[in-house]
Amino acid sequence: MGSAGYAVLSTTDGGSQWTLETQKILLGSDGPSALSFPGHASTGWFANGSSAGAYTVVAKTADNGASWSTWSQVSSEAPPSALSVHFSSITSGFMVVSTNGYQTPQHSLYLQTTTDGGRLWETHMMPTEGLPLWIRGLSFLNPKTGWIVGGSPHHPYRLYHWSDGAWNVLPTPDASQNHPPTVDLVNAHVAYLAQQHGARITLWKTVNDGKKWTKVFLPLS
Repeated sequence: MGSAGYAVLSTTDGGSQWTLETQKILLGSDGPSALSFPGHASTGWFANGSSAGAYTVVAKTADNGASWSTWSQVSSEAPPSALSVHFSSITSGFMVVSTNGYQTPQHSLYLQTTTDGGRLWETHMMPTEGLPLWIRGLSFLNPKTGWIVGGSPHHPYRLYHWSDGAWNVLPTPDASQNHPPTVDLVNAHVAYLAQQHGARITLWKTVNDGKKWTKVFLPLS
């Protein structure tokens, strides 16, 4: 991804083959930092923070990513960064927002929930105890179940599991100190993890809660 635009790839076979749907999505100079399609091929959302104002922009597509429009704005007292967005249906969604970007001191991590397809959002504060200094690439199935990617200076990024009100470390297939991976939960057991190495991206898949990971072929890697 770069200043020229952003590409959306779709798959219908679990990630073995991918189709380029569209590119040059230019909604906001910061670019989309989180993307979610809840199993409905035509409808999806992305969210990004705005360096120019204290809000997070949520954009929606109804044509499989060919076109996007601003759907809502989530206000905050400080310029926020949307770290992740996940829709479990076309009405229910969860978005994690930090008011300090990657850095997350205590009380700066929030879980936004929606039940009307992303028009209105409710804010829930989340504890950060047990997490490293920097976080990226969260994915939530519901307010009580989610994964996060976290790291700190001189330590690689690793996966953390949110369950029963606490964060626990998970095995990470491709830890990196310089490039944080992103994670996307399909259900309580299946998830994908993408790790960037320069211009190359490695995609991993787990079907057993993160205990074991296998590589997935990605045509543009």
